[in-house]
Amino acid sequence: MKLIAGWRRMLLRVWSIRLLLLAGALSALEFALPYLVTPHLTTATTVTED
Repeated sequence: MKLIAGWRRMLLRVWSIRLLLLAGALSALEFALPYLVTPHLTTATTVTED
């Protein structure tokens, strides 16, 4: 099997690689987002009775 002569240039132009990188970035963001949300949005409020 032979590699294409300009394989580095080709990798920059191939849309499937770009979409793969975008999917990876969005997946990482989906994982990290719940940890970055401010605590007051994720905690339940308690009601105190007098």
